[in-house]
Amino acid sequence: MRLSRRRIIVATASTAVVATMTSASTFALADDVAVAAAPPVHLIVGYKQGAGSAAAAPALSAAGARITTATGRGRQAMAALNAQTVQVSSSSSAGVIAALKQDPNVAYVEVDRVAKATDLAPNDPQYVAGNQPEPADVAGNVRTTSKLSYHR
Repeated sequence: MRLSRRRIIVATASTAVVATMTSASTFALADDVAVAAAPPVHLIVGYKQGAGSAAAAPALSAAGARITTATGRGRQAMAALNAQTVQVSSSSSAGVIAALKQDPNVAYVEVDRVAKATDLAPNDPQYVAGNQPEPADVAGNVRTTSKLSYHR
């Protein structure tokens, strides 16, 4: 009886220790995966008149930034703006932005985001107030001709 009771106590304690260690390592791994899964941040760095990307290259490389190269129309647009795109890790993006804003050769630094039409609301006060009778009028006044026929 004592032997089986002792075995039960030891087994329970061992199970508790193993469960604790497993969950702790799982949480640590989950945190590492979350950090690794964070996507990089793309920045647009614009340079002042007469300055170029070579002037800010030491600051970019010291910050661990990687210069990305546009192709085709993107390259032409960036050249016309005297700007370039830079990729940095999400954890260091705030520090890189602050360092680049302090650089005397840099005119501006912006996060490169994809703009969508649904991100903006019209600035029409009547739209904002909800006074849009047109959709109801259109839906109520749809006219069809009797000459339309569908062949099956």
